Amino acid sequence: MGIDEHVRTLGAMLIMFGVAGALLALVGIGLFGSPVSLIIDAAQAGTGESLNLPLVEMLGSVLMLVALVLAVPMVIAGLGLRQFRPWSRDLTMVVCALMLAEFPIGTLLAVYGFWVVLSPEVEPLFSPR
Repeated sequence: MGIDEHVRTLGAMLIMFGVAGALLALVGIGLFGSPVSLIIDAAQAGTGESLNLPLVEMLGSVLMLVALVLAVPMVIAGLGLRQFRPWSRDLTMVVCALMLAEFPIGTLLAVYGFWVVLSPEVEPLFSPR
């Protein structure tokens, strides 16, 4: 497999991972609500416990929002890689650095991404034409 095929494969994987992450985040937010809606619901209940929400609910909904926000640059980086755009290497490195925390699949994809975009053979593919 040539390095250009690795670049295209990484681009496709970033697109798929980004779209899947966005869909899962939207489903999760639809089922469990966003952090803001959880606080509003607790405040409207009149219990005065708006900030005493269960930690798991709050953390889960915040993570879903983060996944939704990170999905956009992932898809953009993937599309740029598939077209060998010079800016896509830098964006991919930023996205991969953020994906390191998404253990285990995101971490594996991030390591593969770093290996691909930092390979010396890749530089001529992304030189401005």
